Amino acid sequence: MVGGRDWARLGPVFLALAINLPSVRYDLTFDDTRAILANPDVLGTSPLSQLWLNDFWGLPLNHSGSHKSYRPLCVLSFRINHQLDGLNPRGFHLVNAVLHAVNVLLLGALTRRLCGPSVSSTTCWLFASHPVHCEAVASVVGRAELGSCLFGLLAVLVYTRKERSANRCPQILTTVALVAIAMLWKEQGITFLGICICLTFLDYTHMKASFTPLTCLVAAAASLAYARVVLMGSQPPSFSQSDNPVAAEPIWLTRTMSFCFLPLYNFYLMMCPAVLSFDWSMDSIPLVSSLSDPRNACSLVFYVLLLYLAVHCAREALAAGNVGSGGRCCLIGMMFMVLPFLPSTNLLFYVGFVVAERVLYSPSIGYCVLVACGVEKLRRRHPDCQRLILSMFMFVVTALSVRSVLRNEVWLSEQSLYKSGVGVNPAKSFSNLGNVYTQLGDFRSAELSYLAALAHRGNMGDTHYNLGVLYHTHDLHDRAVLAYSHALKYRPYMTVVHWNLGLCLERLGRAAEAELVYRDALKQSGEGVKDQLNFLKGRINSCYHLGKLLYKQGHYESGELILRRCLEIRPSFFSAATIYNLLAECLKQLGRSDREILSVLETAVASDERNIISRTKLGLHLIRTDAPRAALEQFLAVVNLSPSPDYSAYHNVADVYRLMGEAYFGQSEEYFRLALAQQPSAIAHMNLGAILHMRNKYTEAHDEYLTALGLDPDNQVLKDNLKKLKRLMQKG
Repeated sequence: MVGGRDWARLGPVFLALAINLPSVRYDLTFDDTRAILANPDVLGTSPLSQLWLNDFWGLPLNHSGSHKSYRPLCVLSFRINHQLDGLNPRGFHLVNAVLHAVNVLLLGALTRRLCGPSVSSTTCWLFASHPVHCEAVASVVGRAELGSCLFGLLAVLVYTRKERSANRCPQILTTVALVAIAMLWKEQGITFLGICICLTFLDYTHMKASFTPLTCLVAAAASLAYARVVLMGSQPPSFSQSDNPVAAEPIWLTRTMSFCFLPLYNFYLMMCPAVLSFDWSMDSIPLVSSLSDPRNACSLVFYVLLLYLAVHCAREALAAGNVGSGGRCCLIGMMFMVLPFLPSTNLLFYVGFVVAERVLYSPSIGYCVLVACGVEKLRRRHPDCQRLILSMFMFVVTALSVRSVLRNEVWLSEQSLYKSGVGVNPAKSFSNLGNVYTQLGDFRSAELSYLAALAHRGNMGDTHYNLGVLYHTHDLHDRAVLAYSHALKYRPYMTVVHWNLGLCLERLGRAAEAELVYRDALKQSGEGVKDQLNFLKGRINSCYHLGKLLYKQGHYESGELILRRCLEIRPSFFSAATIYNLLAECLKQLGRSDREILSVLETAVASDERNIISRTKLGLHLIRTDAPRAALEQFLAVVNLSPSPDYSAYHNVADVYRLMGEAYFGQSEEYFRLALAQQPSAIAHMNLGAILHMRNKYTEAHDEYLTALGLDPDNQVLKDNLKKLKRLMQKG
């Protein structure tokens, strides 16, 4: 049976589970696509060791396009999810919901120790129900916040535990180790070490005894920070202007005023989570560009009040001295609110967002503690109004819970998520909606969404590209060319645009323009490009199609050079056999030796033994060079590799047996019949008739010749064979 005290401790945990467990029905959405569905470290297509060298998105940390977000333990947890249940979203979301519930439990244990049971209970109910956590829990990539917070809370719990022994080394080492683990979930885990340092200062009555632990913590924090900088290659990450327009603002005053306003806006989201969005980039929050902007006054009042609260609480804490004092609890709340948010302020380095709700997960602990302190002060000042205060608090928790449930449902699918963001970030939301409608095959809705996005923000190269792909797949090549051209204007490094634009120009008969576009793709270095997979895909396809275009135009020497360039820059996912096949055709047209062509085709087969086209080309070349037995080996392999019975495969085998002489006419007849069972063919009927003719099966040969003549009445060779057969039949 659960008592009142147990309910106060476990009730918030059950509430957190009740709010977030329905998320197991949700899809993988938004950033989940890139972090999970397109991440080789999660899918297991890269070795486990590579996971410790790559960033959160699967790019090497030393790559110029890397976000420098080193979170290997979070990625490892995704990989385990994938190993256990594939890409089923249920397991991913279940882990997130459980991690959040565990954090509520740990927060209760920590705040009871630091602030007393009453403040702890209020804090946990608020933290369990706060809507600002929806993104961190319902979005699978938010697991980085959850894991970092979990180990950070454990670190503070260990550090604040009262030790019987005077030797605190094991306690400090455990604290530092847990903070290091928190950092391997997300970088901001290091801020929990800062909280431990501040708690040491707060325990002013034992400052002399705390000097050694304090020194150790500061040294550990400096070491961990240095290690993190080294992992980044001592280079800060680079982000696009649309991700963080404030950081890209060239006017210092505008940039400073805007940065000063953003913490206030984040605090407002915790205080009043009425308007939430999956994305706050681009122009979601206008820049503070004028001194007369009223937001400057709001920022000033906010910082003055924050400073006043800190000073007031410090004095109260000094006067009271006990653990449960209101001033001390308020200072602890401010530590938890300010320090975990510090990396997101752009003060230390620029980040890739303006506002991101999931980064408020840990700072919201401090906010909830501050509110809990306020509620506790009300209860103490107005002991006669306990029921009213409790009723008001229950109403707030209920309202927050309902808001969280409703907000969570927005993450059910990408379509519902992007529709919900139209009011905050219409350009990004409409653009993403266009992608969703494209996948659903709704051409008109996709087109309208892309056009709406571009009406709000016309310089989005990705959106122009996606619009071009939409037109391209519906054979609207003129429109596609225009959209692709706009995409290259804003994203000249997007090689997939070059590739698709070249294909469209070829379809429109504008080969010269297509050649220039393909060649421009080969000039792109990829420096600073974050989506390396698409960059490499676009570059190799542009190179290959350039070689193919030159071949079709009869420029075989230029085609050969380009195809050899393809082999040099070919990424592992692009078939080498495809390039070798076309290279062999170029060499044949250039009159190169049979040996050289044979070498290329053998290399093609060796690079991909299951490539049917390569084996077929090699077999045909071997026939031309009088090597029928070797050709037969290739054609029989093609028959075995073909996913379904194939006319050409059977016909090639039959033809080789025919060329190998009378001893193999039986096998030739068998395979010609297999070929004809797939489709009627004048040449196959004629060749089968010739085999039967030579095997003295005149009646059957006559029938085959007649069938062939019905399919190809003008074939003179066929007519001559039929005449010869009739003479033999008459003699017989």
